[in-house]
Amino acid sequence: MAPPLAIFGWCASSALSGVTSKQILQEYPHAFILSAWQFTVAFACHAWYTALYHPTAIFQRSENPRAHMWLVLSAFVYSVGVCSFNAGFWAMHVSINETMRALEPLVSVTLAATFLRDPQLSRLRLGALIPIVAGVYLSAMSNAAFSIAGMAIAMLANISFPLRSALVKRIQPFMPLHVMFYSTLYYAMLLQWVLAGLWSVFGNDPAASRAVASANFKEFLFSVFNGVFFYLYHWVR
Repeated sequence: MAPPLAIFGWCASSALSGVTSKQILQEYPHAFILSAWQFTVAFACHAWYTALYHPTAIFQRSENPRAHMWLVLSAFVYSVGVCSFNAGFWAMHVSINETMRALEPLVSVTLAATFLRDPQLSRLRLGALIPIVAGVYLSAMSNAAFSIAGMAIAMLANISFPLRSALVKRIQPFMPLHVMFYSTLYYAMLLQWVLAGLWSVFGNDPAASRAVASANFKEFLFSVFNGVFFYLYHWVR
């Protein structure tokens, strides 16, 4: 895919996924089930794509137990990040949630400086992040939709995604990227449904779980489109 087309697809699918997720969460405030459904649709889309163009198998533990352990951990962190991101849409407006996500580079640099001791992280590079932090702060403080709880949820997503990237770096020598992506979707889907089930049983709002079963065909189709946009966003990314 040509870089300009990839960038456009990434931006468009990100916006459409975010807006449709917010609409779904307004009707059915259950981020765990939404995230599980998104991973299910994404895995189905990618399974269809790979069956047509590049048949891919799920990476099994027997192939490399250590790499498999890192893969499952990466999928878990990924699912936590996605669920936190969706919960941010429930807690705040789409625009402010996306604004808070702009702090991810700051988290990435902080983690790299703390754990990797990267010599390339000069003071000048760290200073270049100041406009981003200042912009997010000013935008958040002036937005009526801002909430401390929403910020905490968004920051959990900001921590999860860089951690997942670090885990991916560990896995890359052991498996091709397309196998990693396919397997990550599979394991993240399973983990997210486990979390969704636990939340449905032990969560504070069991009525939200029952409301999902009452969705009509139009709402079901809308959720499928949301899952497709979610898949395109993460695939192009």
